[in-house]
Amino acid sequence: MMRSAKTLITLLGFALAALFTCQPTLAADKPFTFGLLMVGPANDHGWSQAHFEAAKEIEKKVPGTKMI
Repeated sequence: MMRSAKTLITLLGFALAALFTCQPTLAADKPFTFGLLMVGPANDHGWSQAHFEAAKEIEKKVPGTKMI
């Protein structure tokens, strides 16, 4: 019984330590710029178009991003 109590207290201690060491990420001062290297045109109705549309969605939904 004593061993399981020590184990529980140790696990709770580790959980609390992990919780208190987590820091929220700060927004960057400048935008995160990314680019795509595609093998075809952006409107080829295939993989290139899917990647281009996904990159546009990232620009809309993730603040501070910019595609070149």
